[in-house]
Amino acid sequence: MLQTKLIKDKDAIALINDLCFQSEWKKLATQSVGFTQLQEADFLTTWYINYSALFSPVFIFSRNEKNEMVGLIALAWHKEKNYLVHAGNAEYHGWLVKEELTIPFLKEMLNLVRVELNVEKWAWNWMPSGLNAASLKAAASKDICLLVEEQGSPIWQLDNEDKLKKLLKSRSNRSKFNRYKKRGEYYYEIINKPDRIREVLEIARFQCDLRREAMNNSRPFAEDPYKIDFCSELLNFSNKLHVSAMWLDDQLLAFHMGVEDGERVCFGMVSYDPSESKQSPGTLLIIELAKHLQESGYKILDMTPGTNSYKDRFANFYETLYRPTFHFSKKSFFLFCKSFWFKSFNNLISLIDFKCSNLSLSISLISSFNSNIFFLSLAI
Repeated sequence: MLQTKLIKDKDAIALINDLCFQSEWKKLATQSVGFTQLQEADFLTTWYINYSALFSPVFIFSRNEKNEMVGLIALAWHKEKNYLVHAGNAEYHGWLVKEELTIPFLKEMLNLVRVELNVEKWAWNWMPSGLNAASLKAAASKDICLLVEEQGSPIWQLDNEDKLKKLLKSRSNRSKFNRYKKRGEYYYEIINKPDRIREVLEIARFQCDLRREAMNNSRPFAEDPYKIDFCSELLNFSNKLHVSAMWLDDQLLAFHMGVEDGERVCFGMVSYDPSESKQSPGTLLIIELAKHLQESGYKILDMTPGTNSYKDRFANFYETLYRPTFHFSKKSFFLFCKSFWFKSFNNLISLIDFKCSNLSLSISLISSFNSNIFFLSLAI
C-alpha cells in the first residue's frame, strides 16, 4: 500500500535543503530504470535554486509500508504564468520509481495533479530511453484523456566503429580539418571546471542565440538570464554535464554542452561561428565529440529526438520514444480535437502518402471520458 503526497510551496523548498530527503532521492535514482540523469537530485536541486525567482518546487512522492521512498516526480509551478512543468526545463521528462510499483505510483501521481493542482492540460517533453507509454496508459483513469506521440529518435552507438571511421576518412572532412590546422593552432577542448565554462559560455551565448533565432525565432541565453549560472554550477558534480569546444587560436569555432551519465551523452546545446559555416564547424565538432567519447569508453551519443535531418547523418540506430500530453477536462480535450482537425485536414492526404525511411512518427489519441474511446493514428 502506497502513501503518496504532493508537497509544494514552503514545504517543498524545505525538502530541497533536507539532507535525508536528498539521500532518499539519490538512492531511488539507482533503483529506477532508464536514463534518469535529468530526474536526479543534484541536477534538479541546482535548477530549483537557480530558477527560484521564476518557479516554485512541487514534489509528488510515494512511500511504502516501511516508509521507504519508492516513487518521485519533481515538478515546478511557474509563479507568474501559473502553469505546471517538469523541473529542470530538460530535454527529457520522466519520473523515478521502483519498477514493480510504476503503475500504482503513476495512478496516484496523476490523480494528485488533477485534483490538487487543478490542471486542465499537461504537456510533457519526450520521455527518456527506458520509459514507455504503456504504463501511463494503464495508469490514466477514466476522467483523464491521454495523447501520445511516438517517434524514432537517432542514436549513435559508439561501440560500432564503422560510422566514425567513415566520417574520419571522408575526403571533405579531412580537407576541412587540414585547412584549420594550416591556419593556426587548432585544438579540441574538454571543459570540466565551472570558471572555464562560464568564460566560454560568454562567447558561445551569442553564437547560440544567433543560430536559434534564425532557426525558430528563439534566443536561449537572451531569454534566460539564469542559464549560465545553472550550467556552471552543474560542473561541480561528476557525470552531469559534458562540455567541449573547438578552437582556432583564440577563435571559438564550435561549442557543445549536453547532459551525461558516464555511458550516454545527450546531444544538447550547440553553437558555431557563422563566419566559418563553409567549413562546417558543427559537423567537425560532432566528429571530434564522438571520437573523444569512443576513446573515453562512452557507449552512446544520443542525438535526441527531432526532425533535424543532420542528426540522421550520424545515427546508426533509432530508439522509440514517447511524448505524452494529458487532458484533465473535457473542455481541454475537445478544444484540442477541434484545433487538430482544422490544422490537419488540408494536409491529411499528403501526410499519409509521405514516407521517410529515417523518421517514424505516430500520434495516438486515447480518451476514456464517459467510457468512449477515441483513436487517431497518423504515420509518417
